[in-house]
Amino acid sequence: MDRSKLLIGAYYYDKCLYDDARMKELADAGIQFIVGVPADDELLDLCEKYNIKIITTSHFPLWWGGTGETGGTYHEKMTIPMMDQIAASYKHHPAIWGDYPVDEPNSKDYDHIGRVLDHYSELLPGRLPFINLHPYYEDVRCTKWLGNPYREYLQLYLDKINNDYIAFDIYPFSNKMYFDTYLYGLDIIADACRRSNRDMWVIIQSGAWKSDQILKEHQIRWQCALALAYGTRVIMHASYSPGWWDETTSCVNKSGTKNVTYDYVKTVNEELHSLSDIFMRYKNAGVYPCGNPDGTDAAIAEQLRELERINRELYAFDGIPASKGIVSDNAALLCGCFTDDNGGEALMLVNMKGPNDETSSSDVDLSFDGRTADFYIKGKKTDVSAENGVYKLRLESGGAAFIKIN
Repeated sequence: MDRSKLLIGAYYYDKCLYDDARMKELADAGIQFIVGVPADDELLDLCEKYNIKIITTSHFPLWWGGTGETGGTYHEKMTIPMMDQIAASYKHHPAIWGDYPVDEPNSKDYDHIGRVLDHYSELLPGRLPFINLHPYYEDVRCTKWLGNPYREYLQLYLDKINNDYIAFDIYPFSNKMYFDTYLYGLDIIADACRRSNRDMWVIIQSGAWKSDQILKEHQIRWQCALALAYGTRVIMHASYSPGWWDETTSCVNKSGTKNVTYDYVKTVNEELHSLSDIFMRYKNAGVYPCGNPDGTDAAIAEQLRELERINRELYAFDGIPASKGIVSDNAALLCGCFTDDNGGEALMLVNMKGPNDETSSSDVDLSFDGRTADFYIKGKKTDVSAENGVYKLRLESGGAAFIKIN
């Protein structure tokens, strides 16, 4: 996989989809890899034909950290001699990107996980050992799931796990508590990635628990825009096949028939791939809440104000020069701040005005101290009118603009 590109993946791919037409649909949706699937010969050959990679659960038993009761026992599940045996009979195939040995671990298992991942890299150079962390909201639910309060949980991961990314799942529309802590979850991981020089990988919500809760296109776009604002390099959809969601809400149902979510995901993925080349030139420096924080619902407004405090008291971050000329009286905004190796600046400006209301557009004025800017909306370079050096921008609900400062 070319890690210099913005990569798009998805969870699950059911056996009923093992044919050329269905695999072409997956590729046409802009999915470059699938997670949590078996290393079946038929699937692997189809994936190779359509240039899809997999992260498989076939070789190593998947360990889920659970609700804390099994914390500290991973060494019993996966021993080093067991790894040697697995590696000796490993199914090598060009479509296999890596393996999925651990999901949402407890910090009590980090020491052994670190040993397992190090030995994996020795045995299988070039393969990716994938590990997915608990998101921030689990700290609100119960610290015993994590082994430590969340910041400690995350710091211990940085100290004990030797890889170059942090992956986590976060589903804001699945529960009010998750929505009310959504920005905190993105922020704390992004900070850890910046401090440790690791890539951020986000698993977003593309399904729903009930058929009447199916996500709209603008809600999927909003999650992706926020992930980008925080600097993510990989976005994974949960999920392509139903997984844990109601089967009518994922990209395809249990029989493989496309749901409306397929078209939403396909459209947003096309936008992400279009933006990839320009976006990946920059490195995230932090996020900057701006506009009118009262121009959104109470849960988001509270989080934006808390992020302002965190920026001031914990990160000592007050935006970058390009972020200071953003004005909106009618809406809350979140601005991802980016720089490149030559001192260039860019912004990812996200409309925070009510993602549950698809009519909530925002009007924004932007000025950049006499500098000009290029605007990318839905992945495409877009003309934005300027008057006396002030750009007039309208962001639709769930919408965002990537802005390159010239």
